[in-house]
Amino acid sequence: MNKFVFLAAMAVSATMLVSCDDDEQVVPPTLSVDLDGAVLNVGAEGGSSVVSCTIDNPAADGELSATTEADWVTLTCTDNAEIAVEAKANASIESREAVVAVKYTYGDAELNAEFTVAQAGAEITADYMFTEPYVAGRVANMMGMTYFALYVSEQEIPEDFELPYNPEYVYYSIGLFDVEDGKPKAGTYSLGSGAGYFNAAAYGTAEAPYYNPMTEGTLTISYEGETVTLLISMTDGYEKTHYISYTGTPRFE
Repeated sequence: MNKFVFLAAMAVSATMLVSCDDDEQVVPPTLSVDLDGAVLNVGAEGGSSVVSCTIDNPAADGELSATTEADWVTLTCTDNAEIAVEAKANASIESREAVVAVKYTYGDAELNAEFTVAQAGAEITADYMFTEPYVAGRVANMMGMTYFALYVSEQEIPEDFELPYNPEYVYYSIGLFDVEDGKPKAGTYSLGSGAGYFNAAAYGTAEAPYYNPMTEGTLTISYEGETVTLLISMTDGYEKTHYISYTGTPRFE
């Protein structure tokens, strides 16, 4: 064989070998979440779960992360391509969902995936239960003390609504003592008087149609834009339980 032809053939063979080696080195990573339907189902009681991810062709500098906007879910990524999911208990009878964004970064590149944490609502029974009530309220003053007068009713609340009032349906008069920007501050309150507390009475109940004061309970209020979420659980002096769950846009004056 001509020496020049032989050397040229060797050069082509070497180039092909290098090209093959280069192709193997640049196979990019892939990311997937190992969940049927990409949904993690969680009971109302909450608890810990682990979601596994599959990363094919992992990069030496690759890093897995997970985030969510839900404040009831805590996420922790491990070195084993696993995501530890901690869900708080759901005190509402309404189910809820949280979308988890999963990211795998390497170099200047990133891969994305997601899954949903679906939590069941609590199984709650109560003597008086309202899950779609009407809610209204306004800042009020009594004996030099500013508070927020919150009204919750099973029927639409008239704009000229004033106490005392004895309707043929149940409604609640609730006083919240922490007011900010003309509305109750977000947080969890206990039944009592003063900052960090609320007081409440029911009107129109079978036990006490005109005035039925609550003896113990908790109230949680939160905001997302104009949307208000209320969760109230109370007991009256007749040992009757009252449960209120509300998410919507109330009529706050």
